[in-house]
Amino acid sequence: MFERLALGRKAFPEKLMNPDHTNVDWCGLIGVINVSVDDDVEKKFRELVAKKYGKIRGALGMAVTEAMKLWIKKAESEEQ
Repeated sequence: MFERLALGRKAFPEKLMNPDHTNVDWCGLIGVINVSVDDDVEKKFRELVAKKYGKIRGALGMAVTEAMKLWIKKAESEEQ
């Protein structure tokens, strides 16, 4: 189901399959951020991620990346 891209000793899905059967490219280096989030926000976020992407590996990371990109775009537009 997953094509793999080997990076050192780790293997990451090169493409992830969305429920609508479109591929999402997985490219670049992977950053790790540990954060504390309100329990209610985390629970709702995880529910919505599972609803949108299903239980595929990397779905939570894809959704967090999407949320961060939207936040960056909003913050940059507020600066102008």
